[in-house]
Amino acid sequence: MLCQRLDIEVGDIVVNQHQTKAWRNLSQAENAYLRFDYSEIHSLLKELQPSDLRLPYDRVHYNYLNGIYALENEQDQVKALAYFQEIIDEDWLALIIFIICWLYGRHNYMKDSNHLLHYAYKIGSRFHEVYYMGRILYRLRLNANAK
Repeated sequence: MLCQRLDIEVGDIVVNQHQTKAWRNLSQAENAYLRFDYSEIHSLLKELQPSDLRLPYDRVHYNYLNGIYALENEQDQVKALAYFQEIIDEDWLALIIFIICWLYGRHNYMKDSNHLLHYAYKIGSRFHEVYYMGRILYRLRLNANAK
C-alpha cells in the first residue's frame, strides 16, 4: 500500500546483501585470498569505508580478511590479533582457534597446533562451519608433511 502511494517497488527500498559494495569487495577479497593474491586483497579492503559495513557479518568478514592479510602478507601478528579480537564470539571460536593453530604450525609447534586443530574441528562440526573445516584439515595435512 505504502509503496503504491509512493509509486515505488519494494525492490527499490530493500537492499539485497549480494548487491552491496561491501559484499562484492569482501567476496572478491576472499577469492583473492584463496589465490594468495595479497595485493588484490589489500586494494579491495582499502576501498571499503566503515559506512559500507552496515551488516554485522560484513564487519566480521572485513576484520577476518584484514587479520589474515596482516598475518600472511605483513607478518604482523600483533596487528592480525587486533583484527581477530574484533570478531571473537562463540560462532567464530573455530576460526580463532584455527588462526592460533596456523601460527603454531608456521613456527613448528606441531604438537600444540595439532591438538588445537582437532579441538577446532570438533567446534566447527558442532556449529556446521564447513568453510573453516577444509582449512583446518588442510593445516593438519601441512603439519603432517612437516614432521
